[in-house]
Amino acid sequence: MISVKSEDLWVELQKLSSESKNVKAAVAYVSDDTVIAFGDGDILVVDASDSSVAAGKTSAQILERAFNRGAKLYSCDTLHGKVIVFDSTSYIGSSNISSNSKNNLDEIGMFTDQPSVMSESTQIIHELAKESIEINEVFIRRILGVEVKTSPSNYSKPKNVKIQPPHTWLVSLRNDAKFPGDEESIEQVNNDVNLQSDEERAWFWMKPNNSFFDSANVGDSVVIIDRDESDAEEPERAYRHFTIQDITFDTEVNIKAYHYAFTDQYEISWKDFQELADKSNITRLGKGLSNIRKLTEKQSNILFQMWS
Repeated sequence: MISVKSEDLWVELQKLSSESKNVKAAVAYVSDDTVIAFGDGDILVVDASDSSVAAGKTSAQILERAFNRGAKLYSCDTLHGKVIVFDSTSYIGSSNISSNSKNNLDEIGMFTDQPSVMSESTQIIHELAKESIEINEVFIRRILGVEVKTSPSNYSKPKNVKIQPPHTWLVSLRNDAKFPGDEESIEQVNNDVNLQSDEERAWFWMKPNNSFFDSANVGDSVVIIDRDESDAEEPERAYRHFTIQDITFDTEVNIKAYHYAFTDQYEISWKDFQELADKSNITRLGKGLSNIRKLTEKQSNILFQMWS
């Protein structure tokens, strides 16, 4: 599972916190414990330097309560990252654990249960703790005496960005299909596609009356199987996941163009793709000439990993 959240990020954090026996975190600033209340067995690495406490970024009172509940606390004055490991899920994102982040800012975070991310996140937290100052009773008493002078904030209302669940599509294409609309305008849009060093810009088009035309969004992934000629008996090749960067809707001909960055680095033969699809439990491929379907998250992830 991998998901990115914004609007409901805090709901997810609170849910995971309430369901977890232990929480490990390295979060720059902590000044709120209504979402995550660190306690017995938990680990928190935080910037509890005098300057951060004085600015109201980290709360000495919140840390005192966590310490009294049995949490192991560490101060790292160079910390800027935000990573939290719950029992079965890791969070990596932008948000501090504060009412300011929760109420005034548009934060974004990724949640995943992938073992490699869980392991690396846990290692980072433990390594930071080893290199940081342990927060004990003496440390707590000292920072409780730091005078806090917060600056007034002038934030506009958060945008509360809604994120649609990502999808991966399997799409069959033919290279000799002539676009019936204004190809020049499509090419102009295509000039804005972002490229990596080994990529070039590309696009394909789709007629209506299929699930891809109706539901595919910018940010979705596309696995392309294609052939050079329309009357070919089967596709010739397949390409690993591309990301849709933009969609152009030519209303004159009721056709959509999908823009992406292309590379043949992960091009494989149709026969090899059939083998990968079978191992990914992608069935009913037939001759592969007219496939348009949405893959499950599991199918997409397995296919991507084996392809890599």
